[in-house]
Amino acid sequence: MISWQTELLRLTLFSASLVPSEDGAVWWRAITGEEPEVSQTDHRERVSREVGPIFDNTCSLELQRRTNRVDWILTPYVVPDQIIVGLPSAGPFVESVETFKALIFPWLADIAWAKRLAFGAALLSNVPSIDAGHAELQQYLPGTHINLKGTRDFLLQLNRPRASTTHPSLELNRLSKWSVASITGVSFGINSALAKSEVKQTGSSIFAARLELDLSTPRLEGGPLDNILQLAEELTALASEISVRGDVP
Repeated sequence: MISWQTELLRLTLFSASLVPSEDGAVWWRAITGEEPEVSQTDHRERVSREVGPIFDNTCSLELQRRTNRVDWILTPYVVPDQIIVGLPSAGPFVESVETFKALIFPWLADIAWAKRLAFGAALLSNVPSIDAGHAELQQYLPGTHINLKGTRDFLLQLNRPRASTTHPSLELNRLSKWSVASITGVSFGINSALAKSEVKQTGSSIFAARLELDLSTPRLEGGPLDNILQLAEELTALASEISVRGDVP
């Protein structure tokens, strides 16, 4: 089975009204115990960002706040302006998701305004070729009988909702996207502070099986969700299940 590496983890909260107006840097400090490296506000787009390295500069944590939405985003940290050949990783998914939970969930426990919750992940695994990547993915798609040998540009998106075990009245969305990335002749540089990507010619080829996950509560009318921490635990557990068992009902 695939040993998934973490490209991105995201926890998203939606509010029925305005997100509380606390300074985002206060939240960022409460999570990390440090000052963000970058603190920006785009008044036209109505979004503020706090970004900085964590875990001894191995990961980057970003807080985005909009009018009715908050995102916590974990990505690999790359030294600003450094060119990286290959696929940067925030570590194995089985480890990084637990680290992410330990970091963010204590803050989440005090949130009483969230109307909707989502957990997202982008996972990668290096493979020697596109065909090898397709063969790896087919282990995770037992109900999909497609001959992928020799094909290109394969993308399969599925949403298999499942009733919540902690909130039986809710049907949780389990969206997964399966693909194989082929990146030819480039290397990537990521300026974490400016969220800027740079591309340079290298002549090398990189292939990776890719899994994108978006687990979320449904859009509902009414007030804030109850027991939001339980729901967050359930969403991350569902993501872990898909990463191990694949597309299962």
